[in-house]
Amino acid sequence: MKMNKCSVCSWIISKTRDRREIFEKDDIIAVLDESPKARGHTLVILKDHTADNSSVLPILEAAMERPLVRIATAIKQALGAEFVCRASIGDLVGHVQYHLIPRYGKDPKGFVHFMSSRGKLSDEPDAGLEIAGKIRATLRLIKS
Repeated sequence: MKMNKCSVCSWIISKTRDRREIFEKDDIIAVLDESPKARGHTLVILKDHTADNSSVLPILEAAMERPLVRIATAIKQALGAEFVCRASIGDLVGHVQYHLIPRYGKDPKGFVHFMSSRGKLSDEPDAGLEIAGKIRATLRLIKS
């Protein structure tokens, strides 16, 4: 991990994590997105810092696949989502990261849904605690 000026590395190294954390293992951490596109929008982040995600993406995708499937399944079951979309967009932070974005029956269809502003998770003080708790509890029931 590289700590200089990387907010993700600094956050991972610090032990002052918050209620958004859902999952962690040696090389991966999952947290609720601070500006969610939907209830339960989760970031799954590779802890290793890399200047060029495209050079390592094929190798790391394989390592991340099982946790991604488990976490997406837990989100779907815990929150009653119809399905969970997965997008890889991590070129700004120096970490391979996936967005797991639940879709619910009442959501508008198509890409426009992801462009709309949803507000901050912190706008609802206990929302992150409740949502993360439900996902963590369900994740414990899903075999690795």
